[in-house]
Amino acid sequence: MLPGGLHGPYTPLLKYAADAAGDRAASIHPVWWRQYERPLTLAEHERSDWVSDHLAPELAAVAGSSVLLIGRSLASYGAGVAATHSIPAIWFNPVLNSATVVRALERTQAPVMLIGGTADPMWNPKIARRVADQVVEIPDADHSLRVPGALANTAAALATSITAVEDFMDATVWPHDAPDVATTRRATPMKAAHAPSSGPVSWCAFGDT
Repeated sequence: MLPGGLHGPYTPLLKYAADAAGDRAASIHPVWWRQYERPLTLAEHERSDWVSDHLAPELAAVAGSSVLLIGRSLASYGAGVAATHSIPAIWFNPVLNSATVVRALERTQAPVMLIGGTADPMWNPKIARRVADQVVEIPDADHSLRVPGALANTAAALATSITAVEDFMDATVWPHDAPDVATTRRATPMKAAHAPSSGPVSWCAFGDT
């Protein structure tokens, strides 16, 4: 898990996405920034290198495994790594007002899902639909996918997003590892241990810009 500029890997969207991966026998890998406040000071052209530098040793540690990148906001600067290594990815609230992120998404050959809200200034629905295989757009949701009004509205947005994540995993990423959710649903602990030599690996890249 790669945290972004403001929050770590235990926000609801990202925790449930990790649970979905864990239900499909994935090993969850949190990765923390070495200098947690540093991303807030990075210039646009430095962010991709920052994310890539943190991802490189972790990718080397799970070489040969089936990897899925799950990221939020700042983590979408890792789209270049996904493109280079043909890794499927799910990006929550991607930074689509960044030319760097958009160019990386344009050259990605592996499956990509983008999830964002219409009230997020970093979201661009036209670009999202052009560069991604699947797009989930939440009306009126902001950069945290929070929807105005009753909190039930935001909970519904969370449910919509995570259901789409599960469907994407089952249809595109790990089609043979879909669980019987009636009997295997569980809270999947997040751990920093290296993945086993075989089996899927969920790489969860979390956080805000």
